[in-house]
Amino acid sequence: MIAVRDRKEWEEFADKFDRSFRYYSGSSGIKHLWLLNDRIYLKNIISWSGSRITDRSDTLNEEFNPGVYGRDAYVNTSLRYSAMINYKGNARNTIRAGMVSSRLGFNLNSLTYKKDIGRLSDFLVARGDAWNHQFYTQWKHEWPDRISMNAGIHLNYFTLSKTWSAEPRVGLSWWIKPGQRLSFGAGLHSRLEPLAYYYGRNEQADGSVIFSNSALSPTKAVHLVLGYEKLFKGDLRFRTEAYYQHLYKVPVSGDPAFNFSVLNVPDAYFIYSRNYHTLVNKGTGRNKGLDLSLEKSFSRQYYFLLTASLFDSRFRALPGTEFNTAFNSRYTTNLVAGKEWGTGPSGKNLLGLNARIMTHGGMRYSPVDLAASRAADDQVIDESRVNEMQVSPYFRADISFSYRVNRPGLTHAFFIDVQNVINRKNELTVFYNVDKNNIETIYQAGLIPSVYYRIEF
Repeated sequence: MIAVRDRKEWEEFADKFDRSFRYYSGSSGIKHLWLLNDRIYLKNIISWSGSRITDRSDTLNEEFNPGVYGRDAYVNTSLRYSAMINYKGNARNTIRAGMVSSRLGFNLNSLTYKKDIGRLSDFLVARGDAWNHQFYTQWKHEWPDRISMNAGIHLNYFTLSKTWSAEPRVGLSWWIKPGQRLSFGAGLHSRLEPLAYYYGRNEQADGSVIFSNSALSPTKAVHLVLGYEKLFKGDLRFRTEAYYQHLYKVPVSGDPAFNFSVLNVPDAYFIYSRNYHTLVNKGTGRNKGLDLSLEKSFSRQYYFLLTASLFDSRFRALPGTEFNTAFNSRYTTNLVAGKEWGTGPSGKNLLGLNARIMTHGGMRYSPVDLAASRAADDQVIDESRVNEMQVSPYFRADISFSYRVNRPGLTHAFFIDVQNVINRKNELTVFYNVDKNNIETIYQAGLIPSVYYRIEF
C-alpha cells in the first residue's frame, strides 16, 4: 500500500503510510502405517509446518521522505511427532492409545512507534522454542441394542508455563430406531494462547515496562453436548445439537480497571493497546446455544446444506462483572448449495455452479467515551458497558463457477469465484478516529472477485 504523494489528499494519519505486508507458509510430512495383524496396527506421523509474516510501515513527512513507523517479523515453526496404536479386541471393543509431541519454534520481533512515549518501542523480542506433549487413550464399546460409547482421557503438558492438565472425555450414541440417533458428549478441553501473550512488553512513559506472563497456563473449558439426528430418503439428513460450554482459567487483564479477556479477540494484537497489562488466568466465560442443520449430500449431481445457530456468549474479567463477548451476535445462518452438469462428448467434463448465503446478528462493540478519548488523544471506552452495542446485521452472498476437464491421470480445473456478489459493505465495528476527533464506523470489504486455475494429477 503506497501513500498518495499529494498532501491535499491526506485526510488522516493513515493516509501518509507506505506499507508492505507479506505472508509465507509451508508444510510437509510423512506417515507410516504398520499392520501387525488383523487386530493391531501402528501409525506414526512426522510433520513440519512453518510460517513467516512481515509487516513494514513508514510514514511520510511533508517532503514525502519515509520514516520508520513499524517493523514486524513473526516466524513460527512446528515439528510434530505422533504415534498411535489401535487394538480391536472383538467386534464390540476397540482400544487405542497415542501421543503427540510438538516442538513450537518462534522468532517474534515487533518494533513500533508508541505514541504516549513519542518514539519507537519493542513490543516483542522473543526467540526460542517450547514443547507441547499430549498423551491419550480411549475405549470404544458397542452394546447389542444399538448403543455405543467412546470414553478416554487426554493428558497435556506445556513446557513454557510448566502446566499439566488431565482431561477426561466421553461420548454416547444410541440409534433409537433405524434412521434416528441420540448422542451425548462431555469432556474437558484446553487451548494454548498466542505466544505474544507470553512475551509481549509494553513500555510506559516513565520508563518502566509491563511484561506479559510467561507462566500463563492454557485456557480450559468444560463441554456438554446433546444431539439428535434423523435420516430421510433422498440422502437427506437433519441434525440438531444443544450445547453448553464453561470456560475457566481464561487470561484476562491483571488491572481490574480494564475488562479485557482473550475471549474477545481473534489474535494477540491487544499487546499494542495502551491498556495492555500483565495477563492472569482468572477469567471465566460461558457459551450456550442450539445448532440446527439440514443436509442433502451430493447425489444426482446436486447438494445443499442449511444451518442455523442460536446462542449466547458471555465472559467475566478480573472485576467479576458479566458482559457479552465481542462475538455474541445471538444468531447465524448459512445456506450452501451447488450443482454439476456433465459436458463434453462423453460427459466426463464437469461444469459446476455453487452459491452461499450467510447472515448473523452483527458484531458487538463497546461505547466510546468521546470526551475522554479527545482528552487522551486515544480511544477510551466505557469499561462499565463492554460490548453493550451491536453493529447492523451481517449479510453476504457468494457465487462461484467451475469447469473441470478430466483426462486420464490429469485434471484441469478453472474457477471463477465472486465473494459478496451484491457488493454489500457490512459494518465491522465502531471506533474513535484520533485524526478527526470523532467516532466512525469501519466497513468490511465489498465485492471480491477471483479467478484461478489448478492442475490435479
